[in-house]
Amino acid sequence: MGMKKPRGHFRRDPVFRLLRLFGDLQGAWLTASAGFERRDVLTVDGKQWTVIYKLHVIRPKADSTGKVDLKSSITLWPSKSSKRRVAGGSSDGWDADLLKQNWYQALQGQLRRYGYRGRWELSPVGRFGDFWKTLRDTKAAASELKLLDRVRL
Repeated sequence: MGMKKPRGHFRRDPVFRLLRLFGDLQGAWLTASAGFERRDVLTVDGKQWTVIYKLHVIRPKADSTGKVDLKSSITLWPSKSSKRRVAGGSSDGWDADLLKQNWYQALQGQLRRYGYRGRWELSPVGRFGDFWKTLRDTKAAASELKLLDRVRL
């Protein structure tokens, strides 16, 4: 049995409403890229993180054949509102408590087991995690969406 399409959701989504404007356009107008995401909140040691699971559809710049690149990403953003105690009093963005617990490395290891590669980058709100995976085709993308629905960090 197939999954039911959440029809009402697409009507309310402003991006899908905008895409309908391009439905009848002819000529040089092409979709360059698209992204579909789900956001969760993760609490670790009393600190909140926003986890963004995303499927990216990207048309290569020079390709007019309809070929697209498919990628998925998992990005973790620390809460802007939580005051982070930075390791060693430096400005390198690491949360001292989470660093001591080896949380950053452990989470990166978990994401590697799912096939994601990336690293922790510095931002104005602390370190954020940026992890990516290349998908072979639409069948792999469909499988990845199912996996991402099951992933619990």
